[in-house]
Amino acid sequence: MPKSLEEKKRALQVCLIAPFPPPYGGIANWTFNLLRFSKDHADAHLTLLDIAPRWRSIHQLGVVRRILGGGAQLLRDACRLMRLLYSRKFDVLHLTTSGGLASGRDVACLFISKLFDVEIVYHIRFGRIPEIIERNTIEWRLIKRVIAGAGKVVVIDEATFLAVKSALPFAKITKIPNFVDFSTIPLVKPLAGVGRKTAVFLGWVTRSKGIADLLEAWEIAADSSWNLDIIGPKDSEFANEMENKYGNEKIRFLGELARVDALAHMASCDLFVFPSHTEGFPNAVAEAMSLGLPIVATRVGAIPEMLGNGAGFLVDQKRKDQLAKILKEVLQNTELRKSAGRLAFERVRRLYDVEVIFSRYLEEWRAVSR
Repeated sequence: MPKSLEEKKRALQVCLIAPFPPPYGGIANWTFNLLRFSKDHADAHLTLLDIAPRWRSIHQLGVVRRILGGGAQLLRDACRLMRLLYSRKFDVLHLTTSGGLASGRDVACLFISKLFDVEIVYHIRFGRIPEIIERNTIEWRLIKRVIAGAGKVVVIDEATFLAVKSALPFAKITKIPNFVDFSTIPLVKPLAGVGRKTAVFLGWVTRSKGIADLLEAWEIAADSSWNLDIIGPKDSEFANEMENKYGNEKIRFLGELARVDALAHMASCDLFVFPSHTEGFPNAVAEAMSLGLPIVATRVGAIPEMLGNGAGFLVDQKRKDQLAKILKEVLQNTELRKSAGRLAFERVRRLYDVEVIFSRYLEEWRAVSR
């Protein structure tokens, strides 16, 4: 039945199924920023169902532990979702996913949405989809079921969009990148100390983020005038190993910082480095762009799109030789860094501002709401 004018004008009631900090992470930070921005937006009211794992840290990846803990959390989240839908009327569920074992939860959420006659916008937040489609993994078969039943599928990078459209031509899919809220970005500050040239990494200090690659390449590429700061949780055996091997007055492991402090620190640096092995649409890169930083990063996920048209420097993942070569060139060329930083800022401002991206979420929520 067509909606009345009054129904079209009222605020959409959206149940956002997503992780919320803690723990630290890209999707959780996206959730925090989306909720904060939406509070001042009259067109939609978001209610969060927090699905962040509370039973393990990000580094506790043992299969048995994840199956047992994840199974218990799946039951908990499913019960909480049913209680929420029973007590309130929602126009749409916005379900985020990082894949893996959580894909089972996604199927459960789809089943519950059908039970309560509420459409789902399924938001795929990771960049491994082309790989798991090619291998036809159990993970993909679960995700495929949710895609088939969702009112709309949102992906964050072109490779995922093309892979899903090729595998599932019927999929109702659109590409919407992550956003940057410029009201939360500090002004670029002068360097903290005369002659202190600093590159910075922000993210989990894990092997999959390319930390070992970065540190080995840095030893080859950087001269004594440069420093490297690594910001992010370092509560793993790998992180401790890296700090013990490489940490000194020139290479500092600063640990996890509050977001505002991390951004302020980044704003005082000269280069952002992000050699991750796998990504979707990394918020850290978008935030570095919003600070006008030149960026060296790997060709994974949406990063090549983000740093297009000269807005950054790209290397292949796990190629320490390439990383060292590009780093050396960028570290030695001030004008090259300034040009790339300016182009990065202009690009993120034009393409990824929160006002633009939130309006696209609204379009999809309205389109599928019943």
